Amino acid sequence: MNIFTPVNKHLLIEKIDLDSKKEGLVELPEDYVKKNLNRYIPVKFLSHSADCDILYENFFGSSIKVILVVDQTMIEEVIIEDINYSLVHQNNVIGVMENTYEIK
Repeated sequence: MNIFTPVNKHLLIEKIDLDSKKEGLVELPEDYVKKNLNRYIPVKFLSHSADCDILYENFFGSSIKVILVVDQTMIEEVIIEDINYSLVHQNNVIGVMENTYEIK
């Protein structure tokens, strides 16, 4: 498997599915994707490019799992060999949160 390494001050992130445990009263088609109406969303920080600010280097080397808050309209989806990578430029991170979500 190829390992994707972000460059040019980008961060590799993973979207957090906060609605996966909520069940509705209406059955929807399997391919239905609910739009998130919030402009800012929490994402899981996975990796960063070597030229990112030292702040991200500290997060990456930490044993603490970091949740970033980003403008979801600025997330770039890159698909290579059927693998989806989510990237965001470091300037589009507006905050950092404690990992209070039940994520891996």
